[in-house]
Amino acid sequence: MKASIYNSYIPITEATTLVYNSFGNDYLLVDVNNAKKIEQQIFSELPDRLLKELKNKRFVLPKEVDESSLLLFDRIKKYETDSHYNLILNPTLNCNLSCWYCYETKTPSRMSPTMVESIKKFISNTLKEGTPIEIFDISFFGGEPLINFNDVALPIMQITKEICQNRGIIYRFDYTTNSYLINDRMIEIMKEYQPINFQITLDGCEEEHNSTRFLKNGKGTYRKVIESIKSLVKNDFDVTVRLNYTHKNIVGMIKIVDDLKELSEYKNVSIAFERVWQDYREGNIEEEVETVKEKFKSVGFDIGELKYSTSPKWCYGNRKNTAVLNYNGDIFKCTARDFKRENREGYINEDGSIIWDEERVENRYRALLLNSTCKCNRILINNLFKFFVWREVSKSFTRSIIEFIFNPLNLFVGYFTKVLTLWDILPDKPVGVFIGTTFP
Repeated sequence: MKASIYNSYIPITEATTLVYNSFGNDYLLVDVNNAKKIEQQIFSELPDRLLKELKNKRFVLPKEVDESSLLLFDRIKKYETDSHYNLILNPTLNCNLSCWYCYETKTPSRMSPTMVESIKKFISNTLKEGTPIEIFDISFFGGEPLINFNDVALPIMQITKEICQNRGIIYRFDYTTNSYLINDRMIEIMKEYQPINFQITLDGCEEEHNSTRFLKNGKGTYRKVIESIKSLVKNDFDVTVRLNYTHKNIVGMIKIVDDLKELSEYKNVSIAFERVWQDYREGNIEEEVETVKEKFKSVGFDIGELKYSTSPKWCYGNRKNTAVLNYNGDIFKCTARDFKRENREGYINEDGSIIWDEERVENRYRALLLNSTCKCNRILINNLFKFFVWREVSKSFTRSIIEFIFNPLNLFVGYFTKVLTLWDILPDKPVGVFIGTTFP
């Protein structure tokens, strides 16, 4: 037997050590002496119960197992997955609002009828008879994706539903929208294309929201957004209400509870908290956030918690079967960018075929799958992980350590920025019990 190369050993107290395996995202809180025996591979002196658990969770494994190869195989399998396709569409980069923190350029734009036809051909070609695809997701992004709904999103949903139903493929739609354009007629149309999930954002209570999310003429949008949320939920659409909070608006968000509390009995609505990324430098406001969360919970709302995990769950852009299609036909792999043509990774032809930039595809493949850092994953995360654990213990936090571990497998493909923001997320509260399995 041998200890996994992806084990990390982090002292928690003088008597206990957290043993963490980044490949399987498993952890055990063990006696410090037993932790040393695991690290030194003196397995014969370990308690039987602990050794069995170590084997089950792959902290310890047969000597002949090549873990680096297993990790690369796991990555290849995830990259090559062909049973699920995720198509993300930007019908436009235009928006009817003017939010100060938006990273989109709001370029004057509109998906042309020719482009819509090309997308319909792509869907038909991709979901042809005999396709291995079992699930086909279309996400409408932007800009505001409901602009020109009848001419862009609707015909695309129509052909997707028709083909998927004929071929036994699961289809799903979702919209990231400010919801201002939603009306009763649109809701009646969309009922024919369920399931549809909506993510709709509120930027504080009415006063705060209207100072951030307003129309070109300066008119506030809060009341209309609340109305749209209620209409969608009551018509059986899944809705995630995303609360974009800052150090300035978080306290006032407690007022939103009263405006939405009639929806608390519905199971198809959830509340998600997300800090505006430009606000992270303004200090720790976790106590205020928890106060607002508890208020929502007290009336029955489900709160979607943001958790950091090291399990190898990739960003959607890291799979082969993902394409972000801009209004002009440019293809990207991620929505968190400015959609400049020089950054595109391909384009769509009139016949519906995607022409990928082979050099960019190859570079992405090598970065994701063949990076030599896979072989020293434990070394990569060890010091950073110790830093976060030390900070949690030294500043006396209640939350589980594991909740704040970032994803080391994606360290070099986009997640490092999240690591930098964790300093401001962690709360200053008394230590509670670490969540995990404790062995004597």
